[in-house]
Amino acid sequence: MKSKVFLLIAWSLLVMTSCAPKKMIYLENMEYGLGYPVGDKTEMVIQENDRLSIFVSSKNPELTIPFNQEMEALSTVNSGDASTASSGNRRGREYLVDLKGNIEFPILGMLHAQGFTCVELGKIIKEQLEERNLLDDAVVMVEMLNWKIPMLGEVSRVGVIEIPDGHRITLLEAISRAGGLTELAAVDKIAVIREVGGERKMIMNDMSNVDVFKSPVFYLQQNDVVYVQPKEAKRTAKEERTWRWYSTGIGLISLVVSILTLSKL
Repeated sequence: MKSKVFLLIAWSLLVMTSCAPKKMIYLENMEYGLGYPVGDKTEMVIQENDRLSIFVSSKNPELTIPFNQEMEALSTVNSGDASTASSGNRRGREYLVDLKGNIEFPILGMLHAQGFTCVELGKIIKEQLEERNLLDDAVVMVEMLNWKIPMLGEVSRVGVIEIPDGHRITLLEAISRAGGLTELAAVDKIAVIREVGGERKMIMNDMSNVDVFKSPVFYLQQNDVVYVQPKEAKRTAKEERTWRWYSTGIGLISLVVSILTLSKL
């Protein structure tokens, strides 16, 4: 009799705790103290519709004004306050890469930017400035301004995260910035949608496995989209309420039966 009562109580506890969410474990098979090689940190390349900030500096600030200032800033120079105008816009002018991959740069004209890294484009501009005897000591800084990653699916904060100054960000960091995964997230189904060769490809990642470090999308790029898939199709609000009432009712019934059984002993 006692064994039956014990089994009944155990079953009741199992029913009441079966709906409790399980904690997710990232990098579950990563071993303490074991080294894992770091993959190549490829530089992001400029794509069409990217927004760039280009700042040109020199020992002679007045020579850089046409490359850094907008038209309204030039009026400040004409008024005699050249030092203020040359230092007021340290982020440089903004440029939109057109559908052909070009930007319109002051004096130099049309420059092809698509396919180059920010560092490479800076070197190209520097070389052309020197070749045309416009500046012989130019330092050109190119930054990407549209560094944003949309985070969709089972993350705590769905939305777009912005990456300042074009810094690199990993898939783990992006998920962390989005508040982590929800209880319904499938840890082994973290998709990154990336534009490759004029096509969009979905690359799946398993955040519980250390092989995620080898993923070609572990280091995210501009225009990537991260989508965390759910473990199963989401219930509707009505189905969720029904399930909660059902599980709660079964648990209470089991508990009452257990108490009544024990009181008869």
